[in-house]
Amino acid sequence: MRIDGKKIFVLGAARSGIAGALLAKSLGATVFVSDKKSGEEIKDTTDILRRHGIEFETGKNSFGRITEFDLLLLSPGVKLPDEVKRELKKQNIPVLSELEFAYRFIDIPVIAVTGTNGKSTTTALIGHILNSAGISAFVGGNIGNALSNLPLGNKRYDVAVAEVSSFMLEDIEEFRPHITVFTNLSPDHLDRYSSYQEYIDAKLNIFRNLKEDSPVVLNYDCADLMKATERFVFQKVFFSKENRNASVFASGNREGFRIESAASGRPVSVLFNNRNLVGLHNLENVLAASAAALLYGAGPEQIENGINSFKGLSHRIELVAEINGVRFYNDSKATNVDSTYVALSSFEKGIIWIAGGRHKGTPYTQLSELVKKRVKKIIAIGEAAPIILKDLGGIADIENWGTDFEGAVRRGFEVAKPDDVLLLSPACSSYDMFTNYEERGERFREIVRKLEGKK
Repeated sequence: MRIDGKKIFVLGAARSGIAGALLAKSLGATVFVSDKKSGEEIKDTTDILRRHGIEFETGKNSFGRITEFDLLLLSPGVKLPDEVKRELKKQNIPVLSELEFAYRFIDIPVIAVTGTNGKSTTTALIGHILNSAGISAFVGGNIGNALSNLPLGNKRYDVAVAEVSSFMLEDIEEFRPHITVFTNLSPDHLDRYSSYQEYIDAKLNIFRNLKEDSPVVLNYDCADLMKATERFVFQKVFFSKENRNASVFASGNREGFRIESAASGRPVSVLFNNRNLVGLHNLENVLAASAAALLYGAGPEQIENGINSFKGLSHRIELVAEINGVRFYNDSKATNVDSTYVALSSFEKGIIWIAGGRHKGTPYTQLSELVKKRVKKIIAIGEAAPIILKDLGGIADIENWGTDFEGAVRRGFEVAKPDDVLLLSPACSSYDMFTNYEERGERFREIVRKLEGKK
C-alpha cells in the first residue's frame, strides 16, 4: 500500500489514532486529525501533533471535509455516522481501522487475540512466554502499544502479538493473523451494538481472510463461542479446563495441567503454579496462551518458565495493598458484567464491592446469586449507580456515592473488617468520570496509598 502524497483524515485522537497518524505522516502522507474532545482535554496529544507538523481540529468533527481526502483512518471506539458512511461509499473513499492500516506495513507474523474477556492477559502472557523463550515479540494492539507503533519503531521483532477488539475489527479488509486466539464470547458493548448478534458478527470478522489451514485457538468450554464458530472451516485448536479431548486441557487441582500438541499428538506436561494468576479465568488464559505459544514453536520448558514468571496485568484483580487486614483489589479493567462476574467469583466472601461507571446495556441482575453469597456491601458510583440500585436492591446493602470516587473508596474501607476484600470491579466503562479504565485504576491506587499512610 503506497500512501506517499495521499491525504488522510484520521478520526479520533486517542492512542491508536495518533499512532496511525504518525505512521501515515512518516510514509509521506498529508494528515489531518479530528477529535470531538476539547484541546484542553487532549493537550498532550495536540502537543505531539504540533511537534510533527500534523494539522488537527478539536471540539468537533468536520465530516463535511472528509470527501476532500483519499482515505479515512478510523480510531477504535469512534462510531462513524451512517450518513457519513453512505457518502464515503458514494465517493469511493476507503475507510480503514487503525488495525488494518498498520497491518499493511507489517512484514512479520501476527498472533491476534480477541474475545469478550481475558484477551489482555492472554495477549501479554503470549508475548511474555515468547520473549522469555528468546523469540522477540512486539506486544500491543488494543493493549498498551498501538500496532502502528511497530513499523514506526527501529527495533526488529520476530512476531507481533496483538489484542484485537470488536471495534478494531469493524473496518478490516486484508487483516489475516498467522495464529488467531478467541478467548470466549458473552454480551458486551450493547451500548454500541443494536444486539448481541451484531456484536458477535463484529468479533467474527477476525476470520474473514483465514485459510483452511489457519490455526485458531478456541475455548471449548464457551457454548456461545462454539456455536458461533461451528460453521467456519479452519484448523481449530481447542482448549478446556476439564475436557481431556481438547488439544490443550487442564488436569489436577490447579497444581498443573497437561498440554497435548495439536500438530503431533505428542503429550507434553507443563506445571502451572503462578500465584499472580488467581481464579479459574486465569487458568483459561494460561491454556489459551500456552496453545498459541506451542503453535508458534515454543517448547514445553519455555512455556512453563514463561507462565510461572508472568507478573500479571495492572488493573486486573490486582492486589494493591493490605491495610488492617483488609485487602484492596484493583479490577478497573472489568468494564462489563461478565468480567466482574469473574472477579466476584475469585473471592469466597466478605467483599465490599465498588461498582458503576457508564452503563453498557447488560443488566446487573446476572450477578444476583454471587452478590447474595459473597458481597457484604455494594458502593455504587457514576451514571450506572441508579441502575445498579434498581437491579440489585434488596439483594445486598447498597449506597450510591455518585461521582465522589474517593468518598466511595473511603466509605468502603470504613465499613470493611479484617479479612474482608475491598474490590473495585466496575462492570461499566469509565467514560463518565475518567478518560479510560487505566486512569480509573490509577486513581484507585492513589486513594489506597493515602489510606495506607493513615493505617
